[in-house]
Amino acid sequence: MLSPWGPLRTIWDFVSLMILLKDVVSLPLLLLGVDMDSLFSTWQAMSSLSLVFWCLDIVLSFFTGYYSKGTLVLDQRRVVMSYLRTWFLIDLLVILNDIMMEADVYPDGLEQETVAARFLRFLRLIRILRLGKLSQISHFLLDQFDSQVGSLYFSLGMVMICMMLVEHVIACFWFGLGTADGGHETWLSRNNLDKLTFMTKYTYSLRWALAQLGIGSTEIEAVTEAEGYYSVFVAFVSIITFSTVISSMTSLVEALHKSKQEETREFGLLKRFLRQNRIPMELSERVTRSLRYAYHEKTARAQEHPAILALLPKPMLADLDFARYKKFLLTIPLFQQLTDNPMMNLLAGQLLRKVACAAVSITSAAEGDAILCCGAVGESCFIPLEGSMQYWQGDVCESEVAADTLVAEMCLWTDWNYVGDLISSSFSKVAAIMVADVCLCIANVPDAQHETGIYARRYVQALNAQEGLSDLWQFVGMHEKDEVEKNISGSNRWRCAWPWRWSARVSP
Repeated sequence: MLSPWGPLRTIWDFVSLMILLKDVVSLPLLLLGVDMDSLFSTWQAMSSLSLVFWCLDIVLSFFTGYYSKGTLVLDQRRVVMSYLRTWFLIDLLVILNDIMMEADVYPDGLEQETVAARFLRFLRLIRILRLGKLSQISHFLLDQFDSQVGSLYFSLGMVMICMMLVEHVIACFWFGLGTADGGHETWLSRNNLDKLTFMTKYTYSLRWALAQLGIGSTEIEAVTEAEGYYSVFVAFVSIITFSTVISSMTSLVEALHKSKQEETREFGLLKRFLRQNRIPMELSERVTRSLRYAYHEKTARAQEHPAILALLPKPMLADLDFARYKKFLLTIPLFQQLTDNPMMNLLAGQLLRKVACAAVSITSAAEGDAILCCGAVGESCFIPLEGSMQYWQGDVCESEVAADTLVAEMCLWTDWNYVGDLISSSFSKVAAIMVADVCLCIANVPDAQHETGIYARRYVQALNAQEGLSDLWQFVGMHEKDEVEKNISGSNRWRCAWPWRWSARVSP
């Protein structure tokens, strides 16, 4: 079964949106009897591909889950019954009509003015039923944006597209009234436009439609009675369309302007503060760059904890935090070993959820910021997530620290003072894992204490075997325990602080 939020469904729905927009553009023209092949050389191929796509869409819908009152339903039988009760008959009716049109099942040789020909042309309107999915798909795609600014631009673009589509439909029907062969003078013949090419006449029609919204002007007026009725109808539609579009665009543009205005105001106050307090130019530039990075990160990404998450029950909130932090929590070898052990898998999940909720925080660092400092008491271990960092010991840069590298794991298992400096060399993001909170989480899961004690003792034994010390040192693994113990050679510089976590440091 496919999730409605999965990547395949997202791509599929985006393609659906594009094809639906194509149908909205082409359907009024097809009702007018316009030969689309003469306008677009690839029209026949596009129509065939669209037909295949919608046939596959019916099949895919039988295997795509849905949400019922906030619950994701992936049960095959319930998914099938839900689709049969909702969109299946509409999709099937539209597909059958498209297949008959594509295969030229309808009789040829009918005169354009016959009732049968008009009825067969009217059958194309069945496609309009598919437009009911347009709003659903556009809302789904809107939810894919992580930033508020991106969603505002998408909403603004959709409003403009919808306005142009409405004007396109109005222009097509006005064009159809002008080409109606009833032996009467029409707006086309009155203005000597009936001999022009299709695209020229369509352009005049679109200008007339836009003029009804007050956008530009035109000298074209209704001539026949039908054109007069249609003009009055369009006038009312234009009032509704104009007010709706203007209000929507105003609110969206105002939201974008407010966002830009807030940024300008905040950084204006910052520059004034730095100038009034005579902050050195170099430091001022560092502060400004750092805050610009942090500000744009805040606006480009979803909030760390949206207020609505407070409504979640605690077990589900723990699952959410676990899903966010699982990747780098498993860089701690103990947690990876517990997860890989079939006998401890359930226990590991329980422990990691506690740690994810209580011990993990994500922080940003500007260029030149120190994440850890030599000599400071080790209260956290760190995992770089984004950006670049360097590890220094004294005046020597030991190495570049790659993303997802566990730094200062020894803080978890023994009393430790950092022996180097971890410096951010660009705007970076790092996960900090608080030692005290991790130990408290382990202490609250009794079954995990025995495994943790074994791992901690072997870790400290391996640490004592090292000749040089580094916060970047990685444990070789419990499977090499014998080799580690052979290399210790009586050294006991560090004492395992588990289960008495905060025991004193033993001098070398």
